[in-house]
Amino acid sequence: MFRTPAVGVELLDWLRLSARHPLYHLDGFTDRAPSLSRTEERVLSAALRAYPVTRRLGLPALLAAGGRGLLRYDGSVLVLLAADGDDQISSGRRLRRTWLDLARHDLAVHPLSQLIDCPATAGRLADRVAGQPLAVFRIGRPRIAPVRSARRAIQLYDR
Repeated sequence: MFRTPAVGVELLDWLRLSARHPLYHLDGFTDRAPSLSRTEERVLSAALRAYPVTRRLGLPALLAAGGRGLLRYDGSVLVLLAADGDDQISSGRRLRRTWLDLARHDLAVHPLSQLIDCPATAGRLADRVAGQPLAVFRIGRPRIAPVRSARRAIQLYDR
């Protein structure tokens, strides 16, 4: 997945690796969430800015290797399957309800969307669970509170 140039561009756009980033406190994934050191933050930032070159030098393999152990932690893996006849709106509502119900029980959720974003792993997972995966999460009770990513405020409208 990281070999796709569009993914590299999106990742760089979404990361907020410096508090000087104009959107650092507004949204995105900050350097605090993965507990990067200043050196790691600088190296990752430089590698992503030079993505066309670092891609050819093997950066996608290094990024992918960083996520290899995601399923080896304590906790459980939940695969939410698409329901027959559900459209995107219904599926999204079910996904959000599931996530909120888990949070209500003090369970942390770590989405593993890369497993269904990649056609090869999505197909293997669908075969294994005998259904169409809608979402994959690692869930459990964290030892320490996770760093929260900034989120844009949403405006709710009454209908």
